[in-house]
Amino acid sequence: MAVYYLFERGREIKVENSAALHGAEESPLLVHQVNAWLTEISPGIKVETKDFLDAGLVGLNYGVTDGYGNNEYNAMNVGFGITYVLPIY
Repeated sequence: MAVYYLFERGREIKVENSAALHGAEESPLLVHQVNAWLTEISPGIKVETKDFLDAGLVGLNYGVTDGYGNNEYNAMNVGFGITYVLPIY
């Protein structure tokens, strides 16, 4: 459900609770705040929702910026516990 909500509303909803805002992120949009907080757990990571609407599904891809550049991985190929942070249903 969290992934679907992020897909549907992440670029519309603004985080208004100042205690929930990440200090390093200027944008209050939910998707930007989620990504800012994820960098606290794993630096250089961000989530991108991906739709498979013809199948009735929404998934996640993880972008990782590391010493080798920018790489994108699906949730099945991320093996360092990050998938537990944003549950996949």
